[in-house]
Amino acid sequence: MPCDTGLTKKEKAFVEAYLTGFNQTKAALQAGCSPKGAGVAGHRLMKKEAVASEIARRLEGKKEQEVTAARIVSELARLAFAEGGEELKPADRLRALDMLAKYISLGEEKKETADAGGVIILPQVLPCEDEEDKL
Repeated sequence: MPCDTGLTKKEKAFVEAYLTGFNQTKAALQAGCSPKGAGVAGHRLMKKEAVASEIARRLEGKKEQEVTAARIVSELARLAFAEGGEELKPADRLRALDMLAKYISLGEEKKETADAGGVIILPQVLPCEDEEDKL
């Protein structure tokens, strides 16, 4: 960790392990606690103010860097529907529109699947003119 947090070596190991799996018992085991008392040790470590504060601080830092689906869609929409003020190549605008269209159709497909009780509803496929001649 870049700054001194006042945590012991075991507490630092617990924080690191907890932030990777969010499981107190497993984090306590990875920090070196005995398997027999890991559940109790994990609970005890989480109740320590310094440990809880460090976990909260580290989670807050991750939250600021979090990329969400809403943020991605918002940025794609901004690019796809940008006014003349932004210098965008037509290919970039088309790519953003294509990605938005795929996202929207994916959402509709998921909804149809859920509404149909797990059955995937596919669009009707019509034969080509060449195939009709062969029939």
